Amino acid sequence: MGAEASVLSRVPERLHVTADDSRVSPDFLGLYEIREAKVNGKAMWQKVEGADSHGVDRFISSSSRAYWLLHAASDTGTDNAFLCARPKDAAMMSPHEFDGCWETYDKSKWVMSPTLRVRRVDPAPQISGLRISADDDEELHASVKAVLGNYVAIPNR
Repeated sequence: MGAEASVLSRVPERLHVTADDSRVSPDFLGLYEIREAKVNGKAMWQKVEGADSHGVDRFISSSSRAYWLLHAASDTGTDNAFLCARPKDAAMMSPHEFDGCWETYDKSKWVMSPTLRVRRVDPAPQISGLRISADDDEELHASVKAVLGNYVAIPNR
């Protein structure tokens, strides 16, 4: 369980794709969230927002050769893609770990896209409560004084 848990923790739930390269279609840029399905034994992420708000048809998954691919839904499970990372380590659990140069398919050939980045997006910290206070509350209106104090977060509200 210990070794398995550490491997699973490396796979982030959310990834963010950016690029400053006109050959990279904007509909591949933005936020992706992990899905339950696995492709070629590895995690898969689906686009949920970004430069193209119609992102439901964009995915990140693994090819049969252990490359990382950005592709359309119809290409899931194949080696077809618009963007590709070719890691040397086939055991790489997530595309954010790739430190090489991504490639984009441009006019029938693969070309380097050095500005393309896939980054892990860590979840926002959970806040259990907060305190609202004022340095000099004597001059505050009564309605403002009424909201000063300690607040506790209520889960699932």
